Amino acid sequence: KQHYNEQGAQFKFLYASKKDDVEVVRQIDLDIKRTWRLHQKFFKLYGRDQRACFRILLAYAALDTEVAYCQGMSQIAALFMIVFEDEEKAFWSLVAIMNKVPWSQSGMFKPGFPKLNLFCAYWDNTLQKHLSKVYKHLEAETLISQIYLTKWLLQNFLDRMPFRLAIRLWDCYILKGDVVVLAATFVLFKLNQRKILQMSFEDLTPFLQNDICNLSIPDDTFFQQVKKGKHCSILFQELTYSFSNSSRSRNDDKPAAI
Repeated sequence: KQHYNEQGAQFKFLYASKKDDVEVVRQIDLDIKRTWRLHQKFFKLYGRDQRACFRILLAYAALDTEVAYCQGMSQIAALFMIVFEDEEKAFWSLVAIMNKVPWSQSGMFKPGFPKLNLFCAYWDNTLQKHLSKVYKHLEAETLISQIYLTKWLLQNFLDRMPFRLAIRLWDCYILKGDVVVLAATFVLFKLNQRKILQMSFEDLTPFLQNDICNLSIPDDTFFQQVKKGKHCSILFQELTYSFSNSSRSRNDDKPAAI
């Protein structure tokens, strides 16, 4: 916050400078209306928190002109409003998560989605190496990883996992960065590989986009596997090595090393 304030970027002025941008206003308004509408803080149309999220996203669009606003960012802004109950704190948290290491989430939303493409490519390699039967089955069913990974990675499971799980995963993500999200993805596939191998394309698509996140094990056990599992330790090492090499040309999109 101090860095941006020194450059004259203050929340209220950022918001005011963008409120006449009709296209950005229209897109944010459209997405805010359907963001977490079952949560008590966002149930009321144009309620306090919904209006706050609108201002947060509009201010961010003014600050980051390359990203501006992209569908999916409203979920992240809403999460920070739930946690902090203060729109300026939520705004600067969004700025940090989008632009600071170990998160650099803006790479998921930049034109061309460079970070998303990088992560999908890495995930395909990981799946092929560690769950080869699953990889071959998905390939045979012509199911590409972007179909299910896009929503997972843009918002780090916020609108896929039950809220109680998503908020815990985000605690880990804030602490360790992107590697936690990829490790959680790996554990979900590991737990459900038998089901996946029995499914056709028509069943796989809804299962991987939604149902796979409904855990069949206790929540604590899931997070223990994410944190301590041998396969996750291997994944952490490979991810760190992979992105430390690629970061020379993609510094703003690399995930954190453990």
